[in-house]
Amino acid sequence: MAESPYNIVVACYDSVKRLDKLVSSLAQLDRERFILHFSVDQSPGQDKLVSALEDLRSVFQIGKLIVRDEHMGLQEHLTECIGLIAGFTNGGVLLEDDLFVDKGLIEFLDEFVPMMDDQQDLSSLGLYHQHYFHYSSLPFLPYEEGPYLMQFPCSSGMYIRSEEATELYRFLWDGEYSENAVVVPRNVLKWSNSWKKIYCIYLALNSKFVLYPQRSVVTNTGEAGTHVKISSQFYQSPFGHIPGMSKLRNPGNIVNRYDVFMEPLSALIKKVQPELNRYEFDVDLEGDRSLKYMRKRYLISSKPCSQPLMQFGDELRPLIHNLKYPRKNGPISFGLTKDFSNSRDKMHIKRFESILPPLSSRLLFKMFWRSLGK
Repeated sequence: MAESPYNIVVACYDSVKRLDKLVSSLAQLDRERFILHFSVDQSPGQDKLVSALEDLRSVFQIGKLIVRDEHMGLQEHLTECIGLIAGFTNGGVLLEDDLFVDKGLIEFLDEFVPMMDDQQDLSSLGLYHQHYFHYSSLPFLPYEEGPYLMQFPCSSGMYIRSEEATELYRFLWDGEYSENAVVVPRNVLKWSNSWKKIYCIYLALNSKFVLYPQRSVVTNTGEAGTHVKISSQFYQSPFGHIPGMSKLRNPGNIVNRYDVFMEPLSALIKKVQPELNRYEFDVDLEGDRSLKYMRKRYLISSKPCSQPLMQFGDELRPLIHNLKYPRKNGPISFGLTKDFSNSRDKMHIKRFESILPPLSSRLLFKMFWRSLGK
């Protein structure tokens, strides 16, 4: 059992209804094991929301209740919430008010938080399993069962240590970097009012990772908001803590690692395909990374290659599974980086088609007709 209660900081906006869902899930936890802190951004519904939060003092242990007198916006507000966590001795959990927590959250933290000790390359602990690529919306599947590391922040709930929260808070406010010198996905650089964009850059620049579980203990209810225009269940992922889920005590031994593009690191590729052990290479299985960002002499990619040294198929999911089975004329190639081109083929369209159920044109017409209320 933890020596002191976990600090849980909730960033609130203007919806009591949205907050009610989160509160109902938090009520299922052992209330002696956590202290709730709320930061309320300025909005037309702020007074009503603050009144609802005050009523919670009879139900939960409430620490800080910070009412912002100016509208901060998503990026600035979450940055200040991370600054709040930096002031806690034992760090804390950051949640937004549109999330829903599993009743096993405390047990999960008891199991995973000690694993963060003395791991300098770990920035935070994600509470949400990443199940889709944030750049193409195609499904993401880790290669191995169990926890994995990724250079991508978890906006749907995270635990962060106080020391790391301090460093991240400083970078979010004052970090100096050139976007042209940072190797992160193009569309990430286009994100506006996004603390997650700056966190991505922080992870890439400092070679740090987020530790992720195989199953979420927090899920996103997909409420409409700043970056989600309509409510959707697309953002929900496999949910529920299973005791013993970590399957390890030292994250430093995890080979199941992914970069800021959500691509497997070369060490994991070499584990899957030992023939590549003697090479140093960049990884671009999804084909989304511009060749100008490649730094190694060799590359494995789904981009067209004029002189491949090895080729593989793309039928298996996740894509890395295909690397066990070399195949002539396959769409994934390994070769010299200079022999690849940036031209795009129909591979992404093919992958979208492969994840859809087989639907006849007649069935599609029926679905469309019914959607019109006919």
